Amino acid sequence: MKELIVEGKNITIYPSASQDAPFVWLNVYDGKGLEEHERLKEIGAPDHTLIAVGGVDYDNDLSPWPAPAVFKGQEDFAGGADEYLKLLTGKIMPEVAEILDSELGLRPAYKALAGYSMGGLFTLYAMIKTGVFKRFVSASGSLWYPGFFEKMKDAEFPAEPEAVYISLGGKESKTNNPVMAQVETRTRAVRNLLYERGVEVTLEMNPGNHFREPDMRTAKGIKWILER
Repeated sequence: MKELIVEGKNITIYPSASQDAPFVWLNVYDGKGLEEHERLKEIGAPDHTLIAVGGVDYDNDLSPWPAPAVFKGQEDFAGGADEYLKLLTGKIMPEVAEILDSELGLRPAYKALAGYSMGGLFTLYAMIKTGVFKRFVSASGSLWYPGFFEKMKDAEFPAEPEAVYISLGGKESKTNNPVMAQVETRTRAVRNLLYERGVEVTLEMNPGNHFREPDMRTAKGIKWILER
């Protein structure tokens, strides 16, 4: 494990055994991605370098455009995903890649992006905004986000996605919140949209609500895209 700070974000790296294994970038709210790393080892995921980006601002960095809060007392979503994506791909990723190349000789076959909840929303938003990543994991993604499906429907891919994993908890739509109650309908619609456009995509339904085993749900998605 290697830790560093790049552009104010806490970066934790779990290097691969081979020099050309994929880089999997994972946005995390807190922690260092250790739980996901451990689950990936437990389930026998193919060799990869996991790079966790901590210190991500849930309401700003991961939201694609401004939207009202969905919970009482929560701040509105600021819509800073474009700015954060520019920071991630333009500064953080090149600096980390240079360090891993010079110190460990790691040169990935491709780059993947993964995230949970709002991180899963950001993953699919990044897919239609940049061609840097080839494979994507949206684990229990916040695909209820207002206007997101409509944006996906009209978007062109900067680069054709090689594989997209989407998951959701079976109880996530069982809520009195009218916005979040749409999550399963919207998630299935996004999956169908990608399938119709010829993308290799899967949707896995998991038992439980949004907060059940987020590390394992994320790890299962990462394993799936690495096996394509």
